[in-house]
Amino acid sequence: DLLRLASGHPAPRLINADKSDSLSTLAVRLDLAAGHRFLQTVWDASAADIANLNLLLLYESVLVEWARVVRV
Repeated sequence: DLLRLASGHPAPRLINADKSDSLSTLAVRLDLAAGHRFLQTVWDASAADIANLNLLLLYESVLVEWARVVRV
């Protein structure tokens, strides 16, 4: 939903329409390309989740990347 709102589409189809106000505020700060890279990071992390022995480190690295994505 966040990427859909950040894309600037006039009427994005949202999964969580009830959160659109909060997400819209965040979408203004989001670089669209960085958001797509982060989405790929999340997908990669979910695939690595099965094989990764240090899940805490994996989750922390994803959260650090998220902080970079939304930094103004």
